[in-house]
Amino acid sequence: MRKGDRVKNIVAADETLELTVIRVARDGTWVDVRVRQPHTGAAWSKRLPRFILRRLEAASRPCARREGVQEAAGEPFLRSPKHSRPPRGRKEGKMKRPTIVHGLSVSWPWAVPIVTSYKRFEVRHWEPRVGLPCLVAIHQAKSIDSNAPLHVQAKSNGRPWPGENGIVGVATLVEVIRFTAQTWESLFPFHWDEGDFEDGLLGWKFSNPLKCRDPIPCKGNRGLWRVPPEVIAAVYGEEGVPQT
Repeated sequence: MRKGDRVKNIVAADETLELTVIRVARDGTWVDVRVRQPHTGAAWSKRLPRFILRRLEAASRPCARREGVQEAAGEPFLRSPKHSRPPRGRKEGKMKRPTIVHGLSVSWPWAVPIVTSYKRFEVRHWEPRVGLPCLVAIHQAKSIDSNAPLHVQAKSNGRPWPGENGIVGVATLVEVIRFTAQTWESLFPFHWDEGDFEDGLLGWKFSNPLKCRDPIPCKGNRGLWRVPPEVIAAVYGEEGVPQT
């Protein structure tokens, strides 16, 4: 990988990102890249370990495996499921309505990217006190994170609007990891938090997200809270959680 080289079509299947290498360390251990989204015009700079850039380059090839999260080196697991059975999913177009769902309130614009697979890790400072895997309803709070990256804000254009709260979908919390300085950088394309690494940051990994066609009105709370039965019924309906 040399200065000026480009890597295209990485990270998410529904997004096109263009990475341009602007500087390479003399010892070849890291590179500075310029990331650009052609369809939104958003651009930002990021420093990546060189081996991560090679993996992203491999993931951009047609037959490459896209689950880069599984291949991240040095990823310390804090909480992982006791049993390896896969989470329950749709069967014949329907999803069985659960009796217990925990809610997690997230500021705009971070909620919708979780239920559309654009953001696979939610960054928190505390560990959930529930067994894993755990079904979680992602709730957009009324609070607004105006410092969120433009490409993340672009993923949340439309309902729910900034300041509007409600459940936007569900996802399965499958693992909780404790970030290190290395994994904070290497997993950046999956958590999109541009803040500096701090000790104690945890990554909640979500899988099998489903987005509601329309946000379901609901009051949020701090921590993990129980979603009322009537709200669960409204989220699932008769046909399971609808996707957009």
